[in-house]
Amino acid sequence: VGLRDFTAEDKDNSLVKVSELSPHTAEIIDSEINRVLAESYKRAKDILEAKKKEHQLLAEALLEYETLSADEVRRVISGQKIKRPTPAAVKKSNEMKRNQPSLVLHLFEEEGRGKQ
Repeated sequence: VGLRDFTAEDKDNSLVKVSELSPHTAEIIDSEINRVLAESYKRAKDILEAKKKEHQLLAEALLEYETLSADEVRRVISGQKIKRPTPAAVKKSNEMKRNQPSLVLHLFEEEGRGKQ
């Protein structure tokens, strides 16, 4: 069907636009728009309520991992765990590595030892 424009043509650039539609036709159009909006709202609300558990799981995973791939979304929705470290765990690991002193051992043979 596509979009329809039932506004009045602006032929004379007047401030007040007068529709050529009868009040009855305008009322039918408004009624149909309201019906479509109400049906769409109900359908969206029903989907959100039906998928509440999945939305909660996704919200928790996004808070923990920040981003999710399509495969990770499928895993989360099906109740499986994500198989990668969280950004917080990676950051903590990197900080621990930076804060550890590095120890370098230099091994060498003393001259005269081991040559007997």
